Amino acid sequence: DYRTQDFEVEVMKLTEGRGVDIVLDAVGGESWAKSYRCLRSLGRLFMFGASSFAPGERRRLWPILAGLIRAPRLRPFDMLDKNRGAFGINLGHLWHETDRSAVMFERVMGEVARGVLVPVIDRVFPFAEAAGAHAYMQGRHNFGKVLLTP
Repeated sequence: DYRTQDFEVEVMKLTEGRGVDIVLDAVGGESWAKSYRCLRSLGRLFMFGASSFAPGERRRLWPILAGLIRAPRLRPFDMLDKNRGAFGINLGHLWHETDRSAVMFERVMGEVARGVLVPVIDRVFPFAEAAGAHAYMQGRHNFGKVLLTP
C-alpha cells in the first residue's frame, strides 16, 4: 500500500533487488520516479494517470507543480544504459485506435478469464451513487477497483 509503505523498498525486498518487469502507475510525480527505479533490465513503466497532482477536491497549482518537480527526468541514454522503458498512456486520446485497443483489451480480459490477472475489487456502488463513488476514490479510500452497477 503506497500510502503506508515505501513501495520501492518493498518491491526490491520481494524481488531480492532484481526489480520487476512491468509497473502500472496512475499516481504520478515522485511515484513515477520510484516506479522507474523498481524496474529490472528490460522492464517497462506504464504511466497512465497522475492522481497525486490533484490530492483534494479542487484543483490547486501547488500539488501540480510539486508533482512535476518530483517526476523523473527520463533521459534516453540512461534508459539505454539501464535497459528500461517508459510509456505514457492516455486512453482519452486513443479513440481513433479502436481496432488496436480492442485487441489489447481482449488480451487483458483473456488473462483475467484465465485467472492470471485478478483485479482487486474494493467496493461496488449502484450507478445512482456515482458521485459518492467518485468522492470515495478522490478521497483515496479505495484499495483496488471501485465498480458501478446499473
